[in-house]
Amino acid sequence: MLAGIGIYGVLAYLVTQRRREIGIRIALGSTAAGVVRLILTDGMRLTAGGLLAGLIGFATLNKTISSQVYGIGVLDPEVNCSRRRAPRHNRPDGLPDAGPKSRKGQSRHRSQRITTHVTRAFHALNGT
Repeated sequence: MLAGIGIYGVLAYLVTQRRREIGIRIALGSTAAGVVRLILTDGMRLTAGGLLAGLIGFATLNKTISSQVYGIGVLDPEVNCSRRRAPRHNRPDGLPDAGPKSRKGQSRHRSQRITTHVTRAFHALNGT
């Protein structure tokens, strides 16, 4: 959703910058569909360029990111697609968190267990 809002903002800025050009095109006989096609084509070019740059960035930084996390792959769907929750000790008021309801005897969600595992591994590696 945030990406969609960003694309909308860029397109709105693009249209305001080209307002005179659009007016001239309409005055010279271009149809509304032609103007919409022009704006959407430019938007799709920007979106494709951003997507391509993101994929190239991911491909080049994949090994670096993989070396920074311990025991979890970069493309691990269990981490990337799970719903994130704040760890129990990070409540702003300092009170203990009740945590999620127990499911089948498990006291914490899978994403919280992974977060705890990563935190412990980080502290073990840094000696803190």
